[in-house]
Amino acid sequence: MTEITRSRIGVNIYLAPHGSLADVLTLEALSNEVQNAINRSEYHLIIDLANVPTLTSRVLEAFLNWREQLVTKGGALTIVNANALNFEILTITEVAKQIKVVQPHHQTTEEQQKKPESKRLGDLLLELQLITPEVLDKALQFQNATGKRLGSIFIEKGWVAEKDFLKALSAQLGIPYVHLRQGIWEATISNIIPRDAQ
Repeated sequence: MTEITRSRIGVNIYLAPHGSLADVLTLEALSNEVQNAINRSEYHLIIDLANVPTLTSRVLEAFLNWREQLVTKGGALTIVNANALNFEILTITEVAKQIKVVQPHHQTTEEQQKKPESKRLGDLLLELQLITPEVLDKALQFQNATGKRLGSIFIEKGWVAEKDFLKALSAQLGIPYVHLRQGIWEATISNIIPRDAQ
């Protein structure tokens, strides 16, 4: 039997699944606990992901459905203790914009949404000590002669590693840098996205 720990903290019902929510039985057990809480007029739920290794699109859809049910009854859904991978998934899918995610070890979603003061890319690369002023001058001369984008020049010439450049670009644009690694995306999803959109 799949274990879902249930307890009460004030008006909140605290649900802690143990195991992967990618497992149909675990997700079903959690779903049953959520529905039982709603049936008992318990509309403030906290889901603890401390023992959940990863999330799938089916789980995210369930979270959003539960949130909708709870909000229409004046309640709320809060997610706590997501590991780093699950926190990234909740952030990049923008689920964290719709459901409160409490994450003491990471920036809050509000902090992530604040865009830094925009700097010119060359100045930012200098500030991060990824290039020297001489390299920036060479890149600007090459850009004037060829019309190529500055980022392409830095990467093609090997002056800045692509990963470092993308992190700097992310800082400039105020968009989180996400390294798509195994577990942060579902392989089945990539098969249905048209090739030219990837």
